[in-house]
Amino acid sequence: MTEGVPAPGFPAPMPVKPRRRILRRLVASGAILAAGIAVAFVALVFWPNPTVPADQPNMSQVMTGTSNDWLSFDDFVPGTAIAADDADNDEYECTLGFLGRDGSDAAIGFTAGHCARPGDGSPHFTRTGDEDDAVELGRFTTVQTALTPDKVVETGSDGWSDFAVIEIDPALAESAEGNARIAGVYRVTKVLDHEYLLNNNVTLCKFGFVSGETCGKVSGHDHLTVEAELYSASGDSGSPAYVKLGNDEVAAVGILRGSPEGEDNYTEFSLLAPILEATGSSIFCDDPTCHGN
Repeated sequence: MTEGVPAPGFPAPMPVKPRRRILRRLVASGAILAAGIAVAFVALVFWPNPTVPADQPNMSQVMTGTSNDWLSFDDFVPGTAIAADDADNDEYECTLGFLGRDGSDAAIGFTAGHCARPGDGSPHFTRTGDEDDAVELGRFTTVQTALTPDKVVETGSDGWSDFAVIEIDPALAESAEGNARIAGVYRVTKVLDHEYLLNNNVTLCKFGFVSGETCGKVSGHDHLTVEAELYSASGDSGSPAYVKLGNDEVAAVGILRGSPEGEDNYTEFSLLAPILEATGSSIFCDDPTCHGN
């Protein structure tokens, strides 16, 4: 997990809730001025917010621009703070990503691969109002980082894919599908792949437990990874990355792998589609893109 220098988070998208010849010239000039004011007003109201394109209406505001030490919800959801070191320590924290099922139909969650360190225990989380009571989320099963010798996702000599699969504890598994909304708000309806990023001017968002929601333009990508100009911080690793579709619906894109170095505000993500394909997993949504083979 790359340590980032604290910087203010990007603001969340806010709802975007005018003598006779001389006289004729003055009237014409006034009409032009009035038209200009009207155009400016329309542009102010309807022009796309740089973090929320105009085709993404009616999105609820979620927490943003924060610097949390820990974040709990009523239950585990994508965006929850998790840690796999000692519950009394919590010095190496990450964010829970998307929820779904593996090939055997067991409930699973995703996070960054480097969040599953050798020697650590099972990941845990806490619930709102009871932050002193650590709840075991499950156990790491599949883990891949740049250093993993036998790659699940084939990366080639120069590529990387950084992810971990958490098998949800059986005592919690029945709640997984009902908890699948990002930050308890955004419902995932599809998964976007490299081809979509290649052919569209994409604004990507992420929700991490430290910095909340931040959004920015995609600045680079290949068949395994995507980079976007958005702020994240140490502890946001594992965050779900998504594109807003409107009406509190989003398309899943990836899992946060690396935070900015210095103040460059470029954040790296492992694409979700090849991870689902390689692991035979799915996330909780009905579209065929949500299911790996």
